[in-house]
Amino acid sequence: EATFIDAILPRGSEAVPDDPTAETSQTLSVLFRFDGQDVLNIVFRFVHSLAGLAWFGLIGVVLVADRFMSPAARAEALNRLGRLFTPIATASLGVVGLSGVYNTVWNAPIQPPGAFNLPVMGTIPFGPVYLVALAGKLLAFAVLVFIAIRLASGLRRLSSNSEPEAYGSLTRLAWAGVGTGIFLAIDVSILI
Repeated sequence: EATFIDAILPRGSEAVPDDPTAETSQTLSVLFRFDGQDVLNIVFRFVHSLAGLAWFGLIGVVLVADRFMSPAARAEALNRLGRLFTPIATASLGVVGLSGVYNTVWNAPIQPPGAFNLPVMGTIPFGPVYLVALAGKLLAFAVLVFIAIRLASGLRRLSSNSEPEAYGSLTRLAWAGVGTGIFLAIDVSILI
């Protein structure tokens, strides 16, 4: 229990009164403390979510072009996307990766180094489940990077070749991205 208390509470076992029924300002300060670090954590979660939305927005453009545009309009939209895809995908996935590392350290259920403190994560009641969910996020991130590389390559090829099979490859990759997003939604819901 000492490891759990030391890892969770800011002042460790000092923050827990000897009498568990006693209400002290120390206990309330642990429960209701909100400071600049908390604001920064919220900002990083928000930025992480926005970067993810930007990435999935790129996938959405491919799917909308495939399903709802005429061949000429689709070719034009995907050619424009081809010019913008690599910088936007690189920025959004870079922000997702960096803010994900920040969130793993500072928004984890234990004090920094957060979920990277594997010995403590293994001892707290929800630690193993949290680590499995984190592993799922890392796997999904790797898949999304792979999809981004393949989509960028496909969009470059498409600018020089507008064969129907090129569109099909892009659409399959976009649907793989959607599937990865659904997996992420389920994975994150485990942590809620």
